[in-house]
Amino acid sequence: MDDILSLTEICVRSCNTNDWEKARTYLQKTLANESGLKSVVPGTFLQSMNEVLKSLSEKISHNDDKISKPVQACAAECFRCLRQACALNSELQKTLSSCLDILENTKIITERIISVDAHKDNENVLKCAAQFLGNACVSNTANQKIIWELFLNQFRLFLHHADSKVCDYTCMVVHTCLTTVAKSDQCLLTSASAQDIVLTCIEATAQKDVEWGLYVLEDMLRNDLFLPKLYSRMGHKERLLLMEVMLAEMIELPDDGSGGELNPAQFAISQANLQFLAEDVKKECNLILKLKTPESTDQEMALVIAKELEIISIAAQHLAMYPGIQQDSELLSSAVNLLRSINDIGKSGDNVFSREEKASGMDNIDPHHPVFGLKKDLIRLIANMVYKHRSNQDLVRTLDGIPLLLDLTMMDCHNPFITQWVVLALRNLVENNKENRQVLSGMSLQGMAGHIATLREAGIHTELRGGKIVVKPVED
Repeated sequence: MDDILSLTEICVRSCNTNDWEKARTYLQKTLANESGLKSVVPGTFLQSMNEVLKSLSEKISHNDDKISKPVQACAAECFRCLRQACALNSELQKTLSSCLDILENTKIITERIISVDAHKDNENVLKCAAQFLGNACVSNTANQKIIWELFLNQFRLFLHHADSKVCDYTCMVVHTCLTTVAKSDQCLLTSASAQDIVLTCIEATAQKDVEWGLYVLEDMLRNDLFLPKLYSRMGHKERLLLMEVMLAEMIELPDDGSGGELNPAQFAISQANLQFLAEDVKKECNLILKLKTPESTDQEMALVIAKELEIISIAAQHLAMYPGIQQDSELLSSAVNLLRSINDIGKSGDNVFSREEKASGMDNIDPHHPVFGLKKDLIRLIANMVYKHRSNQDLVRTLDGIPLLLDLTMMDCHNPFITQWVVLALRNLVENNKENRQVLSGMSLQGMAGHIATLREAGIHTELRGGKIVVKPVED
């Protein structure tokens, strides 16, 4: 097999004479020589590849209209070689940071190809260029920073390309850069260009099903400025995608009792982003009540708010990681008041908030409707917020939240496990709280017969009267 450097020398000479077909042929031979790429001297190889890119950039820069297919094919092959070389030769990848002309010429070529040939014929060049940049960044902090700064405005052009693979590979580069940049720079999103790139990645993921965009979204959940800067610019589709990713991250969180010291930098979702959601819930939660009318057209917005509530209700049980949630008394008040409004509307007639206690009605229940599980999530939020928190326990009592919870003990197919969450909420409300126990004394607890043992463990003593479970007065 021919020596790599001999092959690249022929490529350079062919490009100098505008023999793009021959240059492409020898680039293909270079690409096929994996053992040569693994052992090649980085500096000499990169210098030759830069000469090829320089010839291509000069040729492309002089084309005012269409760029010929042989030139595009040669450019694509050159980027394939660089992509493979970075993957196979770590020393070559490291050396790239001192050969910035290669990156500059890559930028010139891709920018020119997009501006001159806006149609789909240029997709191979752009895909290969994006893959080269991605491989250049992998596990290389220096290259990540250089490529992020150099190609920041270029990424936007790639992301708006009609070909979904071009978009996906660009999201890969953005994600690879952000693994370092986003962690080291919490102020990253003060840049308008960075905001646009991240938002475009999320939009592409929501609209084109771009896989690598999900990783970009996950990267940003750790950045404190992510939601404050970008949430208002997202559409419903992007927000729903965001909620689903956040829910998946919350479900994977370790229990608070898992031991070990907590490092905020390792949180899947930063405290600031979760607190932003809590603020949004407080401002917008009453929009859910508009769903009581059949003609309501606000289902998408309501679904987003319902998902926000679900996320916050889970976060509230991770007190060590997100202590700010439990300290937010306004959030607790909003949850109790919204739960009361939903319950009252549900009892006022047959509507989306009405209880469905018969399993036979399950066929008519839509698990994707915004109100599915909503009461349960509100009760879960209340239960977690009052856990070992005296002022929150007292606040629920002053808001008449205890009778409200007792009114929600019956089975409801719209809200699986609602009774169990009511039990937990009551347990947490009366723990070390004499006043709350006294409020419970003598109240009817229909639907709680199967949970007497749990209530007793919580210090709620009961007896059977007239077929109903009734709380007995508690002596402290």
